[in-house]
Amino acid sequence: MRQLERRERSRAIILKAALCEFARSGYKAATMEDICTRHGISKGMMYHYFSGKDELYIASVTRVVGDLYEYLMAHQEDCCQRAFEGIADFYKLRETYFQDKDDERKVFEEAVLSPPEALKDEVEEARAPVKQLNRSLIRSALSSLRLRPGVSQDMAERYLSSLSASFKTLLASYTGEERDLHKVLTGVEELLSLFVFGMAEPTSGEVDINGD
Repeated sequence: MRQLERRERSRAIILKAALCEFARSGYKAATMEDICTRHGISKGMMYHYFSGKDELYIASVTRVVGDLYEYLMAHQEDCCQRAFEGIADFYKLRETYFQDKDDERKVFEEAVLSPPEALKDEVEEARAPVKQLNRSLIRSALSSLRLRPGVSQDMAERYLSSLSASFKTLLASYTGEERDLHKVLTGVEELLSLFVFGMAEPTSGEVDINGD
């Protein structure tokens, strides 16, 4: 095995172990000792690749965000071009991606909802690709909506962007079952219809949330 391949394999082993521990304990409680001991990684190997927990955490978040971004980019053409459906499809893609990836989901949600105070800037930088993709889709979708009086394009964009941080919590509360993918995806449509049509003027080309 070539040196580069060995390095990539070793880093992958460490990151997989780190994701497991950061998902299990969160950044604050996870330790390098636990990651090494529970996953059979020597300290020499660990510290050869990562200087400490902070660097390992940022690498873990970067890996999760990078994999999610690649998935979203590969499937973004599946999103409907109409405003409401396009936004809903984007959130559905994210929920579908994380359905069988509990460790990645937990690390991603901690990074979004409660990143370590000392690492906020680094976490924001790691999250940038997905955030930019999200904003781009929202901006495009909103351009086809007729907003209610008093609601500007900028206000609507900030509002929908802010939902990203708390959307999983809202879904779990709204559907009552966060692990049932069918209920989650149905909940995405229902919640977004309420959010979007709470600020947009209804038009004949948009979805009627009352089903009439």
